[in-house]
Amino acid sequence: WRYPDIDLTQLTVNARADFGGPELRLTGWRQWFDQEIIQYRDVTYTSVRAREDDRDDTLGGRAVLKLPAGKCELRLVANGQTSRHRQVDSDAAGVPGPRLTYRQTLVSLGGEADVPLGTGAASFGLAWDRSANPRTGDKPAQSARDALALSAAVRQPLGGVLTLTASAGRRNRFPSARELFGEALGRFLANPALKPEQSWTGDVEL
Repeated sequence: WRYPDIDLTQLTVNARADFGGPELRLTGWRQWFDQEIIQYRDVTYTSVRAREDDRDDTLGGRAVLKLPAGKCELRLVANGQTSRHRQVDSDAAGVPGPRLTYRQTLVSLGGEADVPLGTGAASFGLAWDRSANPRTGDKPAQSARDALALSAAVRQPLGGVLTLTASAGRRNRFPSARELFGEALGRFLANPALKPEQSWTGDVEL
C-alpha cells in the first residue's frame, strides 16, 4: 500500500461565559480528512491492484456548565460528535465502484459533583454514553449501543505536604466504524451482539 495523498484540516472554537456564579464553557470542532490509498500487486510497486479514495467530515461539540451549590460544585457535561466517511474503491483498470457512505454518531451526557468531606473532598461522576451508526454503506445495519460510565475520588490531606488521593471508575470505548465495517480476510462478519469495551480503573496516589 501507498498513501500518495493525505489532507487534514481542523477548526476548533472555544467560548466561555461567566454568569456571576454559574459558568459555561463551550468547545466546537470541525474536521475534514481526505486520503488516497493505492494497493500494489507486489513490493516492486509497479502494478496496481486497487485504489481507494476516502473523504471524512467530522462535526463535534462539548458543553460544561459549572453550578455552585453551597459548599459543593456541580458540573453538567454534554459531548456530541458525528463523523461521515465516504469511500470509492476502484479496480486495477481504474474503474470506480459505487460511493459508499458510513456515519457514526457518539453522544455522552453526564454530571460530576465535588463535595467537602471532613478536611478533604470527594468527587463523584455518572455519565450515559451512546454510539449509533445510521449509515453503514453496503454492510448490514447495526443497532445503537449505550453504556454507563462511573467515577469516584476521595482526596485527604495528611498534614504537611502529604495528601492521599484514591480514585476508581469505569470507562467505555465503542467500536470504531473501521472495526465494525472493515474487512478481515476479505470477509465481513456481522456481530450484532458486539458490546462496548469497558475498563475498570483504580488509582491511589500519595
